[in-house]
Amino acid sequence: MPLSARGYFVISVERPEFRLRAARLTAAEVQRETELDGSERRAKREALNAFIASAVARGADPARIGITGLSDGAETVYAMLMDEPNTFRAAVVGSPPTDPASWPLQASAYRDRSLARIGLTSPWVEGSPWTQWWRDNSASLNAERLSTPILFNWGESEAVRGFPLLARLHENGTPCEAYIYPGAYHPQISAPTALGRAAAHHGLVRSMASARMKFASQL
Repeated sequence: MPLSARGYFVISVERPEFRLRAARLTAAEVQRETELDGSERRAKREALNAFIASAVARGADPARIGITGLSDGAETVYAMLMDEPNTFRAAVVGSPPTDPASWPLQASAYRDRSLARIGLTSPWVEGSPWTQWWRDNSASLNAERLSTPILFNWGESEAVRGFPLLARLHENGTPCEAYIYPGAYHPQISAPTALGRAAAHHGLVRSMASARMKFASQL
């Protein structure tokens, strides 16, 4: 890998498999159980911490550790930044976070499918076990726990889901910068443009320009 060739320790981690649970539960039941009891998040955190400790033991500088991720990997990044705020020097994230604002932006077919498959409800349903899940996993609702400088690279089609987090980080003075990939969906395949330029035709410049902060200068 290019980074390894330049002397970096590179750790690539797959999401955990719950084989014992999978032997007695359906895939949907495993997802529901591991999301609601937090075991997937804990498993990811424990695995990453173990790998980081191994890298440090082999000579990696603990003061210069970064983290990056896309899609499910991005959710891992947000969780690690909340749970391990002193571990990482910088983060680069390729997808917006889980956020209550994302729920009404999803297609109704997706919301119906999620409800039927794992019982996922909106963030505002009283008495639902998912209400606390939204509270615990939403980066914007836990923005005070984020202190690591973050570079966001988001596809234009889903970037709006990350705006609540950008606003909260700006309010808290957390260093961050966002770039939007025009016309891109979940994977970004177009050239990135600065947030102010890319968002101009959507009328987002005024509301989001104030959230831009210099990333490199904070490292």
